[in-house]
Amino acid sequence: MSRAEADFTPLMEEHFHAPRNSGKLDRPDAVGEARHGPCGDWLVLYLRIVDERIEAATFKAYGCPAAIAAGSMLTCLVTGATVDQARAIDDLAVARALGGFPERRMHCSMLAGACLADALATWERRRT
Repeated sequence: MSRAEADFTPLMEEHFHAPRNSGKLDRPDAVGEARHGPCGDWLVLYLRIVDERIEAATFKAYGCPAAIAAGSMLTCLVTGATVDQARAIDDLAVARALGGFPERRMHCSMLAGACLADALATWERRRT
């Protein structure tokens, strides 16, 4: 375990070492992006939405292990959710789903929430 992972929950470690839904989604209906300035973490979320339900979600991340774990968990939380249910998922929901987030890494959970909000806003704009 690296020094960066020393305060991770077992679930955070699992999502970092074996991230779910990693990579670019072919023909996404929505793409969201978020960056965190000081440390340079970056997250992109791809969504396929059919009949107002998120059928598929994938992510790409550049950053620390916490950013990768947050992106992975985010895709798990939104897959199968309606758009309205997904709107209720914020950075605290991602942190809770991972069993808590180290305070010094909370910006990575915030990154996931911002990325989801951006993706849903992109989808809304494309629909109108």
